[in-house]
Amino acid sequence: MEPKLDKKALEWACKQLILTSAKNSKYLKENSESKERILFAKWVKGLTYNQTLGILFEQSYKPNTQKIRDIEDAYAILSLLGFASYLGTGAATLKNIFQDRTGRAGIYFASHILTTASMILYYKYKQYKDPCYQKCKNVLPAHIRNRYEERHSLEDLPEYNVCTTKCALDAAINILRQIKGEKGKCSRTEKPEKCIERLNKLEIKWTEKVKDLKDSLIKYEKEAREERETRKY
Repeated sequence: MEPKLDKKALEWACKQLILTSAKNSKYLKENSESKERILFAKWVKGLTYNQTLGILFEQSYKPNTQKIRDIEDAYAILSLLGFASYLGTGAATLKNIFQDRTGRAGIYFASHILTTASMILYYKYKQYKDPCYQKCKNVLPAHIRNRYEERHSLEDLPEYNVCTTKCALDAAINILRQIKGEKGKCSRTEKPEKCIERLNKLEIKWTEKVKDLKDSLIKYEKEAREERETRKY
């Protein structure tokens, strides 16, 4: 059975890829100011679902509706193939698989293999971590939580940030574990060397993500301890 497409998670995953690419761009760092990059991030976050997928896979701000449907169909098909199987498969083979399943040529999705893999990992990451956020609202007594929800953002509370960061860290570790687990399957693919190479790139990226989250967790735990000490007086 094909997985149900979570469009909100897919949109978020695609935006994360765009923002990550911009953040890591040497050209942008050298040729733009900080305030310009902040404005760009706000612009990306305001994109519609179709605009986001169009920019990522079609390089078009006004995407073709049929091509967006092709992307959604291809996502479902590639999810069924398994992670290593399409990382170690040539784009031409993926196009043929897509065409056999849908009757249409899957040009746009299949030709972005590593981008597709990154997007699916972000998609899974969001699905793993998001359910925790509602739970994290309850880490403080109701009277403190309600006061902050009325006047401030819960993100101003260190203990809330400790909870959500732990959740995000667990999700990232889960993703990293999946990437490492897929390496053993590369030998059964059409292009095992490519499969390993692509997984190594993704492993580096998610190892950095885990490190960043661990650093953030240390920071928030320190802030939470200081706030608890302040509450005693």
